Amino acid sequence: MGEPTDYNKWRLVFEMFLFVWNLGVSGWLWLGRSHKATLKRIDEVEADFHDRISTYEQRCLVKHERITRLESQIGKMPNHDDLGRIYDRINAVSGDVREMKGTLEGTAKTVDRLHRYLLEHDRGSKS
Repeated sequence: MGEPTDYNKWRLVFEMFLFVWNLGVSGWLWLGRSHKATLKRIDEVEADFHDRISTYEQRCLVKHERITRLESQIGKMPNHDDLGRIYDRINAVSGDVREMKGTLEGTAKTVDRLHRYLLEHDRGSKS
């Protein structure tokens, strides 16, 4: 028969294999756990990013509506030609008012003269 089997030698090889195997499994689990934590953090950042984007989109929509309203109001405002016509009409009305003022001043002087005349003429008839 041959030499007797050295079980201690095989046991040492088996224990070394188990040690390496356990190291590998431990490393794989550790990497897996850190990978899972990284994925969780990425998901949190992604959710936060989507929330912020949604908020910014809402703000942009509100600003877009305000700008649209302002543009429509600006479109209704008078332009330079319209303002020129308005100024011309104001100047024409101002001239008409000056003319009326002159006419009223003349009329007021005439009324004052008539009033004075009537007062003086009225005194002379009572005495």
